[in-house]
Amino acid sequence: KGGYFKVIYHFEDHYGDRDSYAVTHYIPAREEKLFMFKDISPDRYGYSRWWYEVDSLSKVKTGSYFYD
Repeated sequence: KGGYFKVIYHFEDHYGDRDSYAVTHYIPAREEKLFMFKDISPDRYGYSRWWYEVDSLSKVKTGSYFYD
């Protein structure tokens, strides 16, 4: 059974300020979808940490992934 999935990208700078960006797609059963994010912000936004969460809007939450 397919469903809607949302990926939320979180970004944190050196001061602890956070930004986030979310993308939602419908993914049919037995198919895969690549979620990609390209940051086109000016260089003045230097993020020291970022992570993302994958959330099924139809099923149980799948997980969070952290990158430093």
